[in-house]
Amino acid sequence: MNCRIRVFGVQLCLLGLLFSPCRSFGHDPRRGIHPRMNGSSSKRHIWSKVAENARAAGTMLINDFPSALDPEAQVMIRKSLREFDQAAGIEYNLVVTPPVSATPEQVKEGLSTAHGLYETAAQRVAKALQRSRSLVEMREKGSQVISRTVSLTFRSGILLVHRQQSPASASDFVIKKVDLSSPGPLPVDLGSVGDCFCILQFVNAPPGRSRFLLTLSAQSKPLGKIDLTSIVPRQYQVRFKLQDTAGNPVAAAVGLYAKSGELLIPATALDFSFGGDPYQPTRYREQVNTHYWPGGEGLKRSFFVRSDFTVELPAGSYRLIATKGPEYLPVDRTFSVDGDNPGSQTVELKQWVDMSAGGWHSGDSHIHYKRLDDEANQRLLEWIEAEDLRIGNVLLMGDARETYFPQYAFGKSGRFAQPNSSIVPGQEDPRTNVIGHTIFLNIQEPIRQPEGLYYFYSAIFDEARRQGGLGGYAHVVGDLFFVHRDMTLNIPRRRVDFVEICEFGRVASDLYYEFLNLGFKLPAVGGSDTPWGGTVGDSRVYAYTGRKFDPDDWFAAVQKGRTFVTVGPLLEFTVSGHLPGDELTPSRGDVLTVHAKEMGGYLDFPLDQLEIVLNGEVIRSRSPTGNSASLDFSVSADHSFWIAARTKGAHTSPVYVTVDGKRHWKRGAVPELLAKREKQLKEIEDLLAHPEKFLPPGRRQNWESQDKLHRSNDEVQRTIEEAREVYRELDREYQQEISGTGSVK
Repeated sequence: MNCRIRVFGVQLCLLGLLFSPCRSFGHDPRRGIHPRMNGSSSKRHIWSKVAENARAAGTMLINDFPSALDPEAQVMIRKSLREFDQAAGIEYNLVVTPPVSATPEQVKEGLSTAHGLYETAAQRVAKALQRSRSLVEMREKGSQVISRTVSLTFRSGILLVHRQQSPASASDFVIKKVDLSSPGPLPVDLGSVGDCFCILQFVNAPPGRSRFLLTLSAQSKPLGKIDLTSIVPRQYQVRFKLQDTAGNPVAAAVGLYAKSGELLIPATALDFSFGGDPYQPTRYREQVNTHYWPGGEGLKRSFFVRSDFTVELPAGSYRLIATKGPEYLPVDRTFSVDGDNPGSQTVELKQWVDMSAGGWHSGDSHIHYKRLDDEANQRLLEWIEAEDLRIGNVLLMGDARETYFPQYAFGKSGRFAQPNSSIVPGQEDPRTNVIGHTIFLNIQEPIRQPEGLYYFYSAIFDEARRQGGLGGYAHVVGDLFFVHRDMTLNIPRRRVDFVEICEFGRVASDLYYEFLNLGFKLPAVGGSDTPWGGTVGDSRVYAYTGRKFDPDDWFAAVQKGRTFVTVGPLLEFTVSGHLPGDELTPSRGDVLTVHAKEMGGYLDFPLDQLEIVLNGEVIRSRSPTGNSASLDFSVSADHSFWIAARTKGAHTSPVYVTVDGKRHWKRGAVPELLAKREKQLKEIEDLLAHPEKFLPPGRRQNWESQDKLHRSNDEVQRTIEEAREVYRELDREYQQEISGTGSVK
C-alpha cells in the first residue's frame, strides 16, 4: 500500500466537529444542495431564500395547525409543497448527480425551471395565507393597535400577520414563537425588513380568558400593537399507560391526534434537539417510510415515549396510534374525553411474532446521531427501543472537508449496551457524489485518509478489516451518488462485506443481482439513514445468531450473510436446512429442499407474492393467504447457483450452491455483465482524466474537489487495473466453462 492512513482517536470526536445548521432548503452536508448558490442572478437568490422559508411555513401549517386553513387553502399549500419538491429534484439532478453529457446551457435552463417553480410555489403559499379570516394586516404605522381574539384549544395556536410594503414585491415568510405563560407586554420582532407573512406561534397559554399586548417591530422599527385575547377551554389530565400483553411497560412510537389533525405531544416525549444538525428542535418524527404505521395521509407524525405519559386535553374526540416495530400489531383507535370523567387510556401492544426468540435479531445499519455523553445514549436508546431494534449502528459522517455527528468513543468503549439492545458506533465515510458512500461497522477507531487521497476508498476498507470491522456501501437502493463505480472497483477485489439494499422504506435489488450473478458473495443489510429517513428501523436488517442477542454475534452473522432485510414483511428461508449466507457443496444431481415463508402483521400495503429467485430469476412463487405464504419444494443441484427468497419490501441474503467447484454465476448473463463492469471502469478513468466534466466550477459540492480527485489518481488507477484483471480472469473462466459444457445456463 503506497498511501498512509490516519486513524483518528477519541480526542478528535470529543472536539465536537459540528457543521452549520441546515434546513429543508438550506445547506445539507449529505445532499450537497444549496439552492441559494445555484443561480447567478440576484432574483434567483431572492426566490431561493423565499422558497426555503415558504416551504417551512407551509409545512408547519399543514402538519401542526391544519385547522387554521380552510379546505381550499390546504389544497393550495399541499400543491405548493409538491412544487417545492419538484424544484429541489431538478436542482438535485443538475447539481448533485449531473449527467456527464449536460451542457452549460442545459444546466442553466434546468435551474431556471427550478427557479420558476420556487417562485410559483412561494406565491401560492402567500395566496393561501391571504385566505385566512384571522389574518392581521400591519401597515407602516407604529401606533397602530389591532384587537384579535384567538381560541387556543390545546393551549397553543397561531395568528397570521401580514406586513405589506409594496404589492409588487416578494413576501418573505417568518415563524416566531410567543410564550404566553407570562403576563405583560410581549415584544415580537418580525426580523424581515420587507414584505412578509409571519406565523405567530403561541405556546403555554393559561386556561380561561387572558389578555396580552403584543408590540410588533421589524428590526427595531415599530409596526404596531396587537391587543390579543386568548381563550383556552378547561383542560383535563389524561393518563396513557403503554404496556405489552403481560402488563409490562414498553417504549413505543405514538400519535395522539385531535379531530382537526393536530399532533398533541406530552412534555416527556423524546426531544430531538440534541441529535445534531439537521435534526430539528422538535419532539416528533415523520413516519413517512414506515409501512407498519397505520396513520395514512396527514397522520404520519409520531412522538416517542418510554412508557406511561400524561397529556392535558379539553373535552372532545381523539385518535390514538401506537406502534413498536413490525413484530407488534399497532393500536389504532378513537376515544373521547368527558369533562366529568376524563379517565385514562391503557394501550396494549401485542407482539404477534418474536423473532429474537428464534435467534433473529433486528438492527439498523445506518443511523446518524450526535453522541457526546451518556445522556445522548439514553435519548437514542429510548428511540431504538420504541422501534424494537436490538442494535443501532450510529455512524460518524464525513466528507472530504470534515466530519459530522461525533461519537464520544469507538470500539467496545464506545458501545452502549443494554440486555436487549445496543448502540454501536461506526462511520459513513468516505462519501462523494461521484463514486458513492461507504459504511464501516464495528470499527475500533474512526478512519480518515490523508487529505490528498480521499477518493481512494480501498485503503479504508483494508484498515476497517484490520480493525475487525465490516465495510460496505450505502444507498445501493437507487444507485445513489454513482455507488456502482466503487462497487465495481472493490467488490471484485474482495474488500466488501455487505451492501445496503433496503433504505427509505423500500428494497431494490437490481444492482445487487449484477454482482451476485458474477459469482461474488454479498450479504444484504438495511438501514433508515435517519435523520434523512423517517424513524430508526423503518428499513432494517435481521441477523441470525441462533441464541440470545449479543452485538459481537450479530456482526459475525452479518459478515456471514445470515441476514434478511425488510420494511415490514418477515421471512424464513432455508435450503436443505441451511440458512442464508451458507454455502452448500452437493454432488451434481443431488436434490435440495427449499423452504420459505413470508409473514406480515399490519402493513400499509397488501402482502405480496412470496418468490424464490435463483440467479435472479423467479423459479417458484406463492400468493399469500391472509397474512402469510409458504413454499416447500425441491430443486436439483445440476449446476452452481445462488438462491434467495423475497417479497415486496423484504429480501434474504442468498444461499450459495457450489457444484463441481464452479462459480455460482448466471453464465448466460456473464458477457453482458462483464461488459458493463468494463464500461464503469472506464467511467472512473474518464472521471480521473477529466474531473472538470464531473465537477465543473459552480457545480461542485461541499465535499467534492478536482484537486483532491487528481491527487488520488495514481492509487485509484492502480485499483482499476487490479479490478480489470479480476474481470479478465472471470472472462477466461467463463470461456473455459462454456467450451467444456457446450451450453450456457
